[in-house]
Amino acid sequence: MKRNSAVQNPIKATLLLLAGGRGVRMGGSKLYLEIDGTLLIERILCETAPIFMETILLVSRGGKAEAVEKLGLILNKYNVRIVEDSKEATGPLEGLCAGLENMTQSWGFLVGCDMPSVQENLARFMSTFCTKGTDVIAGELNGYIEPLHAFYSKNCTAAVQKSLKNKQHKMKFFYRDINLIAIKKELLQTQGDVKKSFFNLNYPKDLIQMKKMVL
Repeated sequence: MKRNSAVQNPIKATLLLLAGGRGVRMGGSKLYLEIDGTLLIERILCETAPIFMETILLVSRGGKAEAVEKLGLILNKYNVRIVEDSKEATGPLEGLCAGLENMTQSWGFLVGCDMPSVQENLARFMSTFCTKGTDVIAGELNGYIEPLHAFYSKNCTAAVQKSLKNKQHKMKFFYRDINLIAIKKELLQTQGDVKKSFFNLNYPKDLIQMKKMVL
């Protein structure tokens, strides 16, 4: 871990940190995952939170008390607010909705609590596309729009709420109702290590690859 204080010129956006679900494939909640004695979320906050104006941890409904109990000191250190989903077990779109509704900035940068190596230069580059008339700035990797490691405008709120109301819980269902800019992998690669920045943990074996990247 390196950074532990705010940068001089933070991105004018809110870091929206998705706590994720039960982490069945990882054998437990990734929010409380430890790597060599250090909580993964602390590594993420140390590196990424100072880049942004504020940080919100998005947890499932009823999950705030446990997060405060287990992570209170760390969250206070990085001035992290905790926001719960308004409904239970509806997936990451509900978390995004809660983030959009509660963030103080016009834009939010959505990442998972299992993404330990987000690169500042790539986040800053993507933020330059956050202009009036655009709603989502996402990476397009190998023909696939990545819903995480992406910027979402507060203007998306109504479209996200509509999608949830219609029980369309997949992250991309509301994209048809907004203005999206998809940045090709080839362009992103001119700014940094795309594979490293978009990397996330899904299985225990991914820990080996993660350690090679960030430790």
